[in-house]
Amino acid sequence: MLFHAQAAPGPLAGPLVAAAVILPHHLRPRGLDDSKKLDEAERDRLAAEVKAGAVAWAVGVASPEEVDRLNPYQAGLLAM
Repeated sequence: MLFHAQAAPGPLAGPLVAAAVILPHHLRPRGLDDSKKLDEAERDRLAAEVKAGAVAWAVGVASPEEVDRLNPYQAGLLAM
């Protein structure tokens, strides 16, 4: 299984979003290494493939107010 969590260093505006997924060892969908290189249709295909094959997945959000109150690092931990 693979676990990966990532949070942006901090937004200038808007929420801070963190995502995590646990994949079975055999599942390595094409394009998973850098979804920013993909167009919207490819990202949608990849998201569906990952969600369908994942052991578990989750998305967490810290609001802009939480980022301002806590600081970007702490808000990232909250989102995770």
